[in-house]
Amino acid sequence: MARIRTEATFGRVAWLSVLAGTSIATACFISVAVARWQNNQVSAFDLAFFDQIIWNTAHGRPFEASFIPYNFLGQHAEPILLAFVPFYWLGAGPLFLTVTQNIAAGAAAIPLFAATRRCGLAIPVAIAAVIAYLLNGYLHRGLEFDFHPEVMVALPAFSAAWAIAAGRRKTAVALALSTLLFKEDTVFITLALAALMATSNFRREALVTATLAIVYVVLVVLVVMPLARDGQPSDLLQRYGYLVGASDDAGLVKGLLREPWVLPQHLFAAGSLRIIAGFVFMTAPLALLNPRIAAFVVPALMVSVLSSHAPQHALELHYAASLIPILFLAAISAPSGILRASPWPLATAFAAPAVVGFLLISPFGPSHSSATPPTAEHRSAVLAAVSLIPDGARVSAQSNLLARLSHRQGAYEFPLNAVTSDWVVVDRYGHRSSQSIDAGFDAELAHLRTEWDVVFERDGVEVLRPRD
Repeated sequence: MARIRTEATFGRVAWLSVLAGTSIATACFISVAVARWQNNQVSAFDLAFFDQIIWNTAHGRPFEASFIPYNFLGQHAEPILLAFVPFYWLGAGPLFLTVTQNIAAGAAAIPLFAATRRCGLAIPVAIAAVIAYLLNGYLHRGLEFDFHPEVMVALPAFSAAWAIAAGRRKTAVALALSTLLFKEDTVFITLALAALMATSNFRREALVTATLAIVYVVLVVLVVMPLARDGQPSDLLQRYGYLVGASDDAGLVKGLLREPWVLPQHLFAAGSLRIIAGFVFMTAPLALLNPRIAAFVVPALMVSVLSSHAPQHALELHYAASLIPILFLAAISAPSGILRASPWPLATAFAAPAVVGFLLISPFGPSHSSATPPTAEHRSAVLAAVSLIPDGARVSAQSNLLARLSHRQGAYEFPLNAVTSDWVVVDRYGHRSSQSIDAGFDAELAHLRTEWDVVFERDGVEVLRPRD
């Protein structure tokens, strides 16, 4: 009896510790989002981008965006964005997106702990899994880089894992399918959860989940997206066309079907293998003990590592967000009697690699050099400049400023559409994206200064408009 009471007390202390640790980590995540917003360290792509999409949707223009030449549904399927629409009716904006994202990502640690315990692992192991998740450097990369729905997907994914382990069949199916709402790429998480159901003898539920997930993604990728693009090329061609020398989407598909060996050739190249090994080691190397679940990370990794887009290839920014839950699902459900009997080696194997990753790659870690925050005078100048732009006016603004101006139909990253805009706003000390530099940022600004009126200039912030 005394032993039972001791274990119950230990369990309550563990839960309180997890709740406290998750709260502290989430508070840190929120503080990062708030500081980046206040210091104008956000980006047009993708905070202003998503903000405008949701704002347009809230105003009766579903998934419209002026940042791309077609409806957003032609680029990604992320129905979860609809959940933000009611908040936008009440006046929400970009900061609400990033704070909500970071809360959801941090809160995912709670169902992770519950799922780990339900899988039969000891309390020290479950706590170590939480530590490994909250310290994950790849998660931090996603949290730092503005807003992307897939950064939140760990919350329903880990909740589904708990439901599976707890025998809540209908809840497990619903939560597993809900991961599809965050992005079409998250189908690999859904399939991993279906595989977890199958290993838990939920074979009927596993079949239903996997079938619905596959049908959904096929319809989205092969029907909805092409219709939304209306014949225009997709990002897939830009990022993967090099594999087979394709010049259009159809050519890419045919080329990959004709030459499927190019995928493993590129995937197993030395540089790609280093990226993959680093990700697996610093996230959840114990996932390798459960290949039936971990296998679903392979196609997800291929999507990223084979991309010609450098940050995606290197799993920087948010590009590892939909991969992280798969490895954790595999790790916490790994069949390993030896480690279950002795929890401390397993706990160490969870936490130690994450600490290494935090120290090496996390933007929140000690090895990361943060950008110098702007002065109060500069922040004041930005707010004064932005206040000059009338609602509804077409504006072309620098990347770090556009999220403050994206509640309009005509919002563009400078120098895009600058000459056809009503206003231009730039910041000498603010971030300029690589695409804006490639598009001729400096030359276009120099030209406009000779042809337009500079109606505001303070501490490097300028507002220009066409001469009457």
